[in-house]
Order: sequence, then structure tokens, then C-alpha cells
Amino acid sequence: MSIKWKTPKDPDEVLDYVVDYSSRMVPGDRIAAVLEVSVVEGSVHIDSYSFTDNRLTVWLSAGEEGETCPILFRVTTEGGRLLGQTVSVRIKSK
Repeated sequence: MSIKWKTPKDPDEVLDYVVDYSSRMVPGDRIAAVLEVSVVEGSVHIDSYSFTDNRLTVWLSAGEEGETCPILFRVTTEGGRLLGQTVSVRIKSK
């Protein structure tokens, strides 16, 4: 499943973006571990990431004007589920 974040990222900004897995998780299940956070294409940089019960937050920097950068996320849950998500962020100067 691939989605786009609505808020574009300026190349000079460092911003946080959230992937919310709550609609895809069984009630009571929680993220146990992050298996992968990687840029599929483009020059955006992943500075760091963290997670709570059902949300993963990633901090992004850099990127080139006009790019759309897909980022792949893979998590596992306490219930043994493997959830993958690709989310794209558009790079646009403000």
C-alpha cells in the first residue's frame, strides 16, 4: 500500500512525518520492532525514527526540489504480524 504525505518538505527543513498503523492493526496489538526504514528513491535523508504502540515517526532532512521520494517502512507487531508501508514525500521549496 502506497500513500503520500500531504505536507511537502522544503529541502532546507528537518521535519517529522508519521505513519499511523492503527487502522491496519488488530485491537490490542502493538508495534514490537521496526525492521526497515529506507529511502526507495531520491535524495531525502532519514535522520532518525521512533515508534509508539501504533505509530512510527520519521525525521527527514535534505532532498532536491521537485523530487517525490518514496520511503519504505516495515514493522513487526507483538502479535506476529509483518506490516509494510510505502509513503512518498514531495520536495518543494517554500
